[in-house]
Amino acid sequence: MNVLAPQDARPQPGQAHQALAHWLAYRVRTFDQRALGALNPRTSRGQIRKTQAYCEAVRHAETDADRPAFGLTASLFALYHAALPWRDGVRLYGSGDLGQALRRVGTGAFQGPKDPGCQRLFERLVAPGPLHRKEVLLQHAVTRLRTQDRFPPSWAQLAADLSGWAARGEPVQDAWAASFWTPAHRTPTRTNGDA
Repeated sequence: MNVLAPQDARPQPGQAHQALAHWLAYRVRTFDQRALGALNPRTSRGQIRKTQAYCEAVRHAETDADRPAFGLTASLFALYHAALPWRDGVRLYGSGDLGQALRRVGTGAFQGPKDPGCQRLFERLVAPGPLHRKEVLLQHAVTRLRTQDRFPPSWAQLAADLSGWAARGEPVQDAWAASFWTPAHRTPTRTNGDA
């Protein structure tokens, strides 16, 4: 019997998610600081301001239900690139999911699950609850990645994950937990004598 791993049950990035990631990367590549600054569209009361950059980011969503996830992803991208917009590919597009990214947070032997602050943050992130209640935690996670000079998650994967946050069975939270708590699977290196 072929059973899907938790990572396979969550939504995978589609064309809309990739288009958002490319659009966001282009803002950094062209030094569009005005658009990056406008991607954090919250007022002091927590309401969303419909800035031009925000509207351009959420227009990539295929459904109205995905628009908040696309807006949040764009806001987190702008937060990560706020102080110093990196232009290399890994920082522009990210790598892995948020669980893998948070596994890189910390110093020395105390990274990811071994870093008590990171562990608490992660446990609060994957605890049951609606996406709008996780926004501040996601901002803290991205800020920690930025301040510790760690690679961000794949922005396309993050948009897909946030779009599927409320899915039955919590496949996104399960996939993030698997990425955070378990070491990366390493393929054995071949030598010339191996078949």
